[in-house]
Amino acid sequence: MISKTFFYIFIQPLVLLIEFIFTIMSRWCGNYGVAIIMVSVVVNLLILPLYKRSDAMQEQERQKQKEMEHWVKHIRKTFSGDERFMMLSTYYRQMEYQHLNAIRRSLSLLLQSPLYIAAYQYLTHDNQQGDSVLF
Repeated sequence: MISKTFFYIFIQPLVLLIEFIFTIMSRWCGNYGVAIIMVSVVVNLLILPLYKRSDAMQEQERQKQKEMEHWVKHIRKTFSGDERFMMLSTYYRQMEYQHLNAIRRSLSLLLQSPLYIAAYQYLTHDNQQGDSVLF
């Protein structure tokens, strides 16, 4: 039930978008292989701003970790056990760092996944059997 709801809310609109772009490109090119390549290019251009934002967030995360690296190493070398945990927790809180921010690294993958699923859905259920792809 949840997977069908997820599919109809997130994936199905993307399938319709890919179908629309594919239809336009296949009529324009007249070749399904080239149309598939063009759909890939168009979709990547559409989500390019999201990629750029994701990369910027990843860079911020790297800078923050690099900034904190010296003191984190010092705390890990000096303290052990619960003391280490408390000192690191306090240091992270003072630096306004949260471990959940590390999820930002996987954001671009999370953005790509629904598009790949939608493209797979469209291309596997497309009834273009027997048509040539490139030649």
